[in-house]
Amino acid sequence: MSKTIENNQIEELQKVQFKSKDIEGNSQRTIGVLFSPNNSTECTRDYLDFAKQYGQVRLVMPDEFKKDLDLLIIPGGMDMNASTRAFLPSISFNHGCTDPYFEYFRSFILDVYIENEIPIFGICLGFQLLAARFNSKLFPDISGHTSGMHYVETTDLRIKVNTYHHQAIKELGEELIPLAYSTTKNGKKELVEAFTHKEYKISGVQWHPERMLNLVSSSTFIETGNLRGDLITNQLINNLLAP
Repeated sequence: MSKTIENNQIEELQKVQFKSKDIEGNSQRTIGVLFSPNNSTECTRDYLDFAKQYGQVRLVMPDEFKKDLDLLIIPGGMDMNASTRAFLPSISFNHGCTDPYFEYFRSFILDVYIENEIPIFGICLGFQLLAARFNSKLFPDISGHTSGMHYVETTDLRIKVNTYHHQAIKELGEELIPLAYSTTKNGKKELVEAFTHKEYKISGVQWHPERMLNLVSSSTFIETGNLRGDLITNQLINNLLAP
């Protein structure tokens, strides 16, 4: 499969400076970002910029296993396959395109990383793929989450994060621990927005932290609490990278 991926897109991405930011210990880490040519170059670049906060960055093809990774990031992308058993029956079903590269990874490669105990962090689609792998139940189509910002709650925080999805987690599998929920206007828990695994070093978030990196200078930064949103993600990833 790797040979079929467009070489010009990979060459352009290789121009990105993959060196980590100057944070103690980061230079010894290798962070893999799962690649698909169906994600735009700009989108993939955002994930690479996000990942290099934590170590040296490497693109990972969807058909390969890299045993020397300190962390694998599964990014967002298209919809998960409609035939996935994790989806609940629904009269509302607005299914978008499915990415065959990510579906191949989900079906044949993901378990290899899990069995070899490589830490994994999922974002949006990656978050959903991991949830489905551990027997969670998902909505195939929901409204109100495809764009903009909304609140999520942890045990001690209520913050605003971005939202760009229409498939969503309803119930987590028994091996996963919910860490944050989206909430309705009356404060009722709605959807799981962050989780971690009870035993494996596996975590994820439904929102897009890579799209929040450049909001520090924005007028919405303090107002929406994006710093705290980043801190949730940062804490999860640091836990995955801890010895």
